[in-house]
Amino acid sequence: MRNSIKLLQVMAFCLIALNLYACKRNQLPHSGTRAHNELHGIVNDGKTTNEIVLFNDINSFQTKLRFPPEISVVVETLGWNAPEQPTLIRKGYANNARIGLDLTKKMQLVPKKSIAEDQLLGGLGVQFSANGGIPTPEYIEANFKESIANTRPFEDKPELKLREYTQLTANGDISGYLYVPLDKNIKGFEGEKILIGCHVGGAKSLNNQRPSSCASHIRRAGGLSVTYSFDSGLLPYWHEILSEINNVTDRLVVQ
Repeated sequence: MRNSIKLLQVMAFCLIALNLYACKRNQLPHSGTRAHNELHGIVNDGKTTNEIVLFNDINSFQTKLRFPPEISVVVETLGWNAPEQPTLIRKGYANNARIGLDLTKKMQLVPKKSIAEDQLLGGLGVQFSANGGIPTPEYIEANFKESIANTRPFEDKPELKLREYTQLTANGDISGYLYVPLDKNIKGFEGEKILIGCHVGGAKSLNNQRPSSCASHIRRAGGLSVTYSFDSGLLPYWHEILSEINNVTDRLVVQ
């Protein structure tokens, strides 16, 4: 009888604890807000050097990043607001970290609002995360071939140093654009193909459809994944952007 009472007491305590955490979760500040970042230990005050360890729930890949005070960073723990079994937010840890950078006319990526606008070509969004797994170059090649299965015949763009594939829907409408370097020696960390995808902009009725916003992706040693997005106006500088993304990542990663 005494053991049964103790068991009931333990169960009651667990239920109370779960209810308290559920209430606390509902009161947590929304993702992307200053308060939400501060739960992770991130303080964007222009004075603080911020550090975050990126992790995922699939494997042991972890990467530590250190952001200088002049770079504002937004972090997120996936599943923090899940209705059931929410992921606990831990100070110093997150699933991804996002920053904004500007590309200068000197082909350098710099923190937002750090130089005069007349010296800029445009802005980029960059997201860092820990890989759930590293696909082989063969897997990426197979996925690429699947992506171009329903496209117009490719068109080489020497002015961009890219090959363009216009992707089509089942009824023949343009759904997007896919680009690969004309120089086959330009590859990723594991020898994988570099791909750039762009949304379609303009209107079919006006016959002015064209690439709009674009994005690309690289992987680095230790399981770090980097996705960066930019306006199609920066597409002529894709190679310089790729090089600068690698340079920025080198400076941020804590060895």
